[in-house]
Amino acid sequence: MEKRNALSTTARRAGYVGCYFVLDRIPPDARIPIVENARPISSSQVRKAYNKIRSLEELNVEKRGWTLDVLNAIHSLKKKEFSLLDAYTLEPELFKLHPANRHVRPKIANNSKSSATLAFSNSSAPDATACVEVAMLC
Repeated sequence: MEKRNALSTTARRAGYVGCYFVLDRIPPDARIPIVENARPISSSQVRKAYNKIRSLEELNVEKRGWTLDVLNAIHSLKKKEFSLLDAYTLEPELFKLHPANRHVRPKIANNSKSSATLAFSNSSAPDATACVEVAMLC
């Protein structure tokens, strides 16, 4: 979500601050398709996709946001396997998203496993577990 500017003083709800849903910032692995190629997805497939990302709902909002931001950043690496050192190269990008946070590097380490697990839970690749393990190497 992204904060909108407050409504003008002449508006009926002057000062009201709304938000935009920034859907393009949701990583592909965290999206639940319900329509594909103009055809509805079966309810069983939608439930299966939801169950794969259901663990995100257990995270508080801040940690969930960080996890999704780290996942997006990891996707930008365009690598099948990545190390924690690779994830650390994303520190400037994540700092831009969270400028008030002075502990970006430790957060990357804390969220890399969650992000990698989510990223590769949707993968049918046999090396998916290896990718998660590589993500945790220091």
